[in-house]
Amino acid sequence: MRMTTAAYTPQHMDESAALDTTAGRAVETADRERVLWSDADREWASRAAATIVGERASADEFLGRRAQLVLERIGTRQPAVTRTVRGIRWRPWVGVATAIAAFLFGVLIDCIGGGSSINLLAPPVFALVVWNLVVYVWLLRPSVLRGGAAGPLRSLQPRSGVWHFHVRRVLGGTTCRRALGSA
Repeated sequence: MRMTTAAYTPQHMDESAALDTTAGRAVETADRERVLWSDADREWASRAAATIVGERASADEFLGRRAQLVLERIGTRQPAVTRTVRGIRWRPWVGVATAIAAFLFGVLIDCIGGGSSINLLAPPVFALVVWNLVVYVWLLRPSVLRGGAAGPLRSLQPRSGVWHFHVRRVLGGTTCRRALGSA
């Protein structure tokens, strides 16, 4: 079973394996100079993954295991890669905390709007209206900045997203940064 991550798009992977596969593919495709990941490393990862999962394994299992091997080996050379991938993984407690917070917020908001009318200037309701306006402006920001904004205004737009935060904070080398999408 000789397959690379560039030749296949995963269909039935769990989130962790898909993240590993994507990060491994990013490193392999961005490292054109073969600084982080040589051709011998690529061959080793494919052979080792095929040996571990066996011939009857699905492509998803093979690619997931190969990606783990890629990240383990690169992690020994560049620990920042491992820290970055670990840093963007979903934390299971976030979903539970979000559900609890939504429930508590719903109970609190019910106390405010329990009557026949809602005072829009009441601090919680006003805060909710302001929050919605901020979110709308944030969502419209890219199209406004792309559409009619001049160059200096466009440069004020911050990079958003957890991925860019971790890559810029953790990684130092340009090859590694380019491989993980922030160069």
